[in-house]
Amino acid sequence: MTHDAPLTHPFQIGQSERNTQHDKLALVATGAIAASLPLRDRVSNLLTEPLFVLFALLALIQLVSFLQHGERTPLLGGSVCTALAALTCYPGVVLIGTGVLLLVRCPPPLAVRLKDTVVFGAVSSLPLAGVKGSRRV
Repeated sequence: MTHDAPLTHPFQIGQSERNTQHDKLALVATGAIAASLPLRDRVSNLLTEPLFVLFALLALIQLVSFLQHGERTPLLGGSVCTALAALTCYPGVVLIGTGVLLLVRCPPPLAVRLKDTVVFGAVSSLPLAGVKGSRRV
């Protein structure tokens, strides 16, 4: 059974020639979408949500590790992850307060708790000081 009719579906197996008019139209549409600044901003904002979740989870894991073992490395790692979470998404600033509350309630003596809390707060909020000054309202 031979088939002499032209192929119309672009994904058909064994297609001998492509419809270049559809290819050009797809290329123009893709270029228009890529050039659209509002749409590009929306898409870039959507990409920050998974990053925020990743950095928030890493920060909480690091803080729990610090509270369990008392080593300073997870404290610094948690504060860096908290800073990155705060940079990716505005509610990430709440994560700084959460970390401070976790550190204030940990078991070591008050002087050690306050020192750890100040280190965490300073490191995690340091990048926000630069961002605040560079953003336009």
